[in-house]
Amino acid sequence: MNAAMKAGLRVEGTSCRLGGVEVLRGVDLKVQPGEFVGLIGPNGVGKSTLLRIVAGLLRPHAGRVYFEGADVAGLTAAERARSVALVPQLAPVTFGFTALEVVTMGQYPHLGRFQAEGVSERARTVEALRATETEAFRDRPVVTLSGGERQRVFLARALAQRPRLLLLDEPTSNLDVQYQLKVLGLVRP
Repeated sequence: MNAAMKAGLRVEGTSCRLGGVEVLRGVDLKVQPGEFVGLIGPNGVGKSTLLRIVAGLLRPHAGRVYFEGADVAGLTAAERARSVALVPQLAPVTFGFTALEVVTMGQYPHLGRFQAEGVSERARTVEALRATETEAFRDRPVVTLSGGERQRVFLARALAQRPRLLLLDEPTSNLDVQYQLKVLGLVRP
């Protein structure tokens, strides 16, 4: 395996069934470091499923996913969290956490078990809030935010996480045109 391919993402022959229905069959994909790749297709064809497999949140029924030469299925949850961030299509329930708390959670993969975030982690959190223009509602519970505001908070969390691979599932779907352009500018290599 050459060094360039070892540093990228490879999806080989990946298939997946959900609820007895085959949603992916024999997917192959190669992404080099620094590439910006978009998956397009109609609803229900497996784009979100493929992203969840690449993130290691779902195991394929066949095939393998390699990131930086390592089989994603063999990585621990902590190793995956330090390497890959997924911003889902629908923001998960946050149980009353504020925007600041949710973005701070992006730092956790880089901290020890009972280690509190320090000055550098707080600075990264503030920078992620600033970059996504979410600092104005940092103290508001995420459940009180609009869909677009919530989407930007979860993008901020992913940026604070410092992943080497950022996966975005319909990242601009709840955003107005102004923020769609800003988000795409933020994540472009």
